[in-house]
Amino acid sequence: MTSRQKQGEIICLPKRSGTDESSDFRPFTLFNADYRILARLVARRLRPVLAEHLKDTHYCGVPGILILDAGATIRNTIAFAETEKVPL
Repeated sequence: MTSRQKQGEIICLPKRSGTDESSDFRPFTLFNADYRILARLVARRLRPVLAEHLKDTHYCGVPGILILDAGATIRNTIAFAETEKVPL
């Protein structure tokens, strides 16, 4: 990657209108198109093999698994621990 592909433009967008506090702004980094195209190509090539190399506890980026499943797993684990009196 060239040095230009590694650079980005940081802009701050307000979370709500009419505010001047720095904590009320959200920073975004805008990368050039080359970087975004390269990242998308790499992600598409890795997607088919991600499930084989990630553990069962990884939820993000695995085809067929939603990030919402992580919350359901935590909720089920807590319910099981409370029912069986297992300390967490």
